[in-house]
Amino acid sequence: MISETKYLIAFEDCNDTSVLTKGTWLVILHASRIPPHVGLMINGNYNSLTIKERELNVKAEALLKTISQKKIEALFLKVANHPVF
Repeated sequence: MISETKYLIAFEDCNDTSVLTKGTWLVILHASRIPPHVGLMINGNYNSLTIKERELNVKAEALLKTISQKKIEALFLKVANHPVF
């Protein structure tokens, strides 16, 4: 059965990138491509798997610099904390 539940996602332009150093973020790079590249940023450390290798503990500053220099379309989605963990 397919769920009919609809979810609302609020988008914000964020000029303060220091918020990326706290919490868990789902990072979508090349957002308009099919398929996009998806990674996970935890407390400012980016991790992802590519065809060639794994990228582990890439600092947020380095990732943001690459995004800026290469003009990569990117989305950062904040993952809500679980109340138990």
